[in-house]
Amino acid sequence: DGHPMKAKSVHWVMVPDFDPEALDEQVQKAVGRMQGLIELGRTCREQKQVGLKKPLRSMTVINADADFLEDLKGLQSYVESELFVMAVNYSQDASQICLTGALNFKVLGKKLGKDMKAVMAAAKDLSQEELLKFEKEGTITVGGYELNSEEMSLTRSIKDVTDPNLHAIADSQSVVMLDLTFDEELEQMYLAKEIVNRVQKLRKEAKLNPEDPVDMWASVEAAAPAGKKDKKDKK
Repeated sequence: DGHPMKAKSVHWVMVPDFDPEALDEQVQKAVGRMQGLIELGRTCREQKQVGLKKPLRSMTVINADADFLEDLKGLQSYVESELFVMAVNYSQDASQICLTGALNFKVLGKKLGKDMKAVMAAAKDLSQEELLKFEKEGTITVGGYELNSEEMSLTRSIKDVTDPNLHAIADSQSVVMLDLTFDEELEQMYLAKEIVNRVQKLRKEAKLNPEDPVDMWASVEAAAPAGKKDKKDKK
């Protein structure tokens, strides 16, 4: 009692002065990695037009850096919550990843001139070993021209993914793959959350208090035959 940071309401407590010594660089780095991974996962969902309300079986993170994966494991619950996945798998197997060199045409236009097409063709023929060396050293010779990391970047993808229910996306550090396989149990979870959401909206429209009891009725309509859409769906 009487402590300046204690009050009946948090709104009565003044924001403390910034203390740079309270910052933990390791925590900041881990959170930054987690945020980047979550953004990748969201983009992966958007590409397949699967909303964040839909629960998914799992997500696989591939990164050769063991420290990177350990940081994510410590924050896994946040990743699962933000991306609504039931499990997160981790892999350091870099052999699953295929690197591709992407030229920065805007930067290279004046430098390459008429040789642009030849350099593009040479970039496509670069081996995985050459691209890995470029990632470490930051420079590489392609078609007689020395290119740096500003002039050519690397993109990552997963090799031999033939399952249409798996979708992967990558940044300069990691590959994220979501398992979009239909799961009846997860579908029921989604429907239950949708029902709760709609009931809450009805309670709000009726101006009810959270503690006000209500009776609820629900009915189930037969699904439309395969190949036919409900009239409402046509709009």
